[in-house]
Amino acid sequence: MIPDSVETVAAFLLLIAPGYVWQTRAAKYLPELKASALREATRIVFASLIPSILAALLVLTLLRDQLPVLRADPDPLHVVIASITISAVACLFAYLGALFHFRKERRWASQISGGSALYKALTQYPENSKVAQVLVTARLKDGTVWRGAHMAHDVEAEVPFRTLFLAPPLVRRNATTGTVAEYGTGNYVVIPLDQVSSLQLKYRSGKESGKAEAAAS
Repeated sequence: MIPDSVETVAAFLLLIAPGYVWQTRAAKYLPELKASALREATRIVFASLIPSILAALLVLTLLRDQLPVLRADPDPLHVVIASITISAVACLFAYLGALFHFRKERRWASQISGGSALYKALTQYPENSKVAQVLVTARLKDGTVWRGAHMAHDVEAEVPFRTLFLAPPLVRRNATTGTVAEYGTGNYVVIPLDQVSSLQLKYRSGKESGKAEAAAS
């Protein structure tokens, strides 16, 4: 269906503006490499509904006596002002909602550009594979080698101190003595990526992870 007026297009853009705000914040913390246009459009529309409804209820409730748009024959200028106000409040709600919702992801989940090879390696697994765990072997510049399960990473350009977070089963090989130490449940290691000389990844299926946990217990 083709819009028959500029007002219709403007009203539609104001309606979906909160969805764009939400998606912008979501893409910062949860980047996605591939998404169809239909999927993106659906996300934007649904992300616009709740903040727009809340903003409309709030604005029209607080200003119902001052808004002539509620009258039978409203002034077009007042309609425009009310629409922009509601859209602006809805965008604010969407921004604050995304900021709160993705607060945990900002701390622990992947924060990385969607085009990065490291992001693809850590999050985009081979086709038709059932990957339950990614084992990372990190060789540091001083010769120390860490091996553990990938838990999280923050390698976005905006993050000044980029790290890789590994969880048990953890193994560390000392660079000087060559001795190997194992660390079980409750132990984690945070590796600064600027100290890493190379990374090796191994994808483990659910069956392999289950066997490893049974053997460890």
